[in-house]
Amino acid sequence: MSRRLRQHNGELSGGPRYTRGRRPVRLLWSESAADRSLAQAREAAIKKLTRGEKLTLAGQDMPGISGGG
Repeated sequence: MSRRLRQHNGELSGGPRYTRGRRPVRLLWSESAADRSLAQAREAAIKKLTRGEKLTLAGQDMPGISGGG
């Protein structure tokens, strides 16, 4: 997980282009999965959640995170 976060922040090669202009990024939430297939299925399910549902998942009391659209 820390490797991926470092990639997203440009400290290591292999990070996505999407985060290049949005740095620094920070990890708000994570969860482990038994295998890659289950992890990808869970990621797809999370991407379908509304913004409010994602904020609830991450914890609304996080500083700097607003529930507004």
